[in-house]
Amino acid sequence: MNQQNFASLEASQRLYEAGIVLETDFYWFSDFDGSPFLAPSDEECCNGIRLIFPAPSMAEVWRELPEGITLDKSNDRENTASCLDLQFNGDIDFKYFSDRNPADALIDLLIWVRKERPC
Repeated sequence: MNQQNFASLEASQRLYEAGIVLETDFYWFSDFDGSPFLAPSDEECCNGIRLIFPAPSMAEVWRELPEGITLDKSNDRENTASCLDLQFNGDIDFKYFSDRNPADALIDLLIWVRKERPC
């Protein structure tokens, strides 16, 4: 399993705090000493292991974005970060720079679309 295909713990928490809960196959759990780990949702929980947040994959987040969105991924030469341009009808409404997990970038985009994007 490539963890880059799933949301980080921090991005999963931002999604949850934004009130967006997605059906997903993986979740962040906390083990006996509080260390987080990623596991399938059908993972049996034992005493001391608790569910923290859903951890959606890139595909699960993409399905939640509105129709008509196009994304263009490029690189910003000045800070060597990936750049996602969100477009509605050819106009760029959102730019996201990241050197992190691409699933996290899509989560930040989903939160922005649902909560902050001007109508």
